[in-house]
Formats: sequence, C-alpha cells, structure tokens
Amino acid sequence: MGYGKSNGKVILFGEHFVVYGLPAIVIPIDRYVEIHLKKGDQSRNPDYINSMLDILKRELDIKESFQIIEIRSNLPVSAGLGSSAALSVALTKAVADELSLNLSNEKIFELSWNLENLFHKNSSGVDVYVSLYNRPVLYRKSHQRTIIDKISLNIDAKLGIKILRRNQSTGDIVNDVREYSIKYPAIFENLKAAYRELFNEAIIALSSGDIMKLAELMNINQSLLRAIGVSNEEVDRTISDMMSKGVLGAKISGAGRGGAVIGLYESSDYEFDIHIELRSVK
Repeated sequence: MGYGKSNGKVILFGEHFVVYGLPAIVIPIDRYVEIHLKKGDQSRNPDYINSMLDILKRELDIKESFQIIEIRSNLPVSAGLGSSAALSVALTKAVADELSLNLSNEKIFELSWNLENLFHKNSSGVDVYVSLYNRPVLYRKSHQRTIIDKISLNIDAKLGIKILRRNQSTGDIVNDVREYSIKYPAIFENLKAAYRELFNEAIIALSSGDIMKLAELMNINQSLLRAIGVSNEEVDRTISDMMSKGVLGAKISGAGRGGAVIGLYESSDYEFDIHIELRSVK
C-alpha cells in the first residue's frame, strides 16, 4: 500500500501585493492531508483524483491504475491554507511509495506543481514548495521567474488561525484588486511602496525576535489590505474581537473577504481554530 502525507501553509505577509512582484513570507502549519492507495480499479475514485492520477501516470510513463483506500485531512479547504497543494504532494508521494519509485524532492515538486494547476491555473508553486519541504520561505516573482528563498524565524510567540466563510473565489478577489490598481494607479503605487517598507521591517522583526514590532506590522498590513478592498465587516469584527482578548496583531491571510484570519499572541482568550507555536517553525 502506498502512503503520502503533506502539510498546509499560511501567508504571514504579502498576499495580493505578491501578485505585483513584491515579496511574501509563507510558513508551514501543522495540519495535514494523508493518502493511502494501492494498485487497482480507479472507477470508485473521485473524478478530481482520477484527473490527478492521469497526469502522474502520463508524466511518469506508468501503466498501473490506483485505487484510493483513504484520504484523511484536518486541513480546512477553500480557506487559503494550501489544501490543494497538500493534496497534490501527498498523492504524488503515495503513488511513488506504491511503486517504490525513488523520486527526488525536485521531481516531486515538479509533479505536484502540475497537479495543483488543475485547481489553480498558473499557480505560483509556493504552496507546493512549503507543503513538500515543510519550512518557511520568502517568495516573489521577478520577470516571469519564481524566486523562493529559505527564511529563519526567531519569534517566541503563537499564531492563531480563525476560519471564516468566504462567498467569493480567489480569482474574483484578485481581479477586483487589479481593477482597483487600474482605477487608482497612483494610490496603488503608494500602497505598494508602503508594503515594501513594511516587509523590510518584518524581516528585521522576525530575525531579531521582536514580537511587538511584528504585531504592529501585521496591523499595518491589515490596514493596507483593507485599503485595497479585501477585508469586510465579518473580518473586521473578528479582528476587533481578537484584539480585545489579548491578540497583539491580526490580519487576513490569503485572498480575504473571509477565509483565514491570523492573530499573533503570547497569551489570549480568543478561540482560534488552529494554533501554531512559531518557535517550532524552522
């Protein structure tokens, strides 16, 4: 029986601005997708799984078919936490395990990225990278190139994640931001410049372990996201509630208008859905 497991991710800084060539910081989270499969009849598999398997079979030039035994996950879907990337990596690992293929991490990354593009056309690859290597990264696009660098965290604090419902697709929200950038080009350039300075300060705060500065920068980042129209009343109420219960800094993570909202804290009474010990993220 073949087995594969992979984790999700959360964006600490950079959602939306990363589309315009600015850097983002992405970290792994301790939530997983696990897959057990064996050689066998694919007719009972979900259609989306068979589409993924067909790509793997073509890319690996294999004839075998695979029957899914079990898919287990504690990773929320449609919340901006990398569930499709985690599924892609886990499935690739499971097929390789069942066939005793000694695939390099580079090959697993390439195959899994192809699978993720079934869910998100022209995906950046950063979700797959974090799911595969399980480490924080600095990510940006430059002149059609994807640049992914390792980054170290030195923060002894906790990050909580609250999942809110979202009624719009990521693509629709990204398009709305693009329309904003066209309608108000000078304002948008100023917001990008502000984010660039914020990011530089965030790198310093992360490396020096300055929790209060990092929290303040998260709050500023949320103000920028609110300015480009990706917050909403539910997100704002959630952040206000977090801040009233000991959270030091909070912001959207992902596309916004729902989905994941993250909060940095040392001690808090707020009821998060997921908790991350940042000192354990390496």
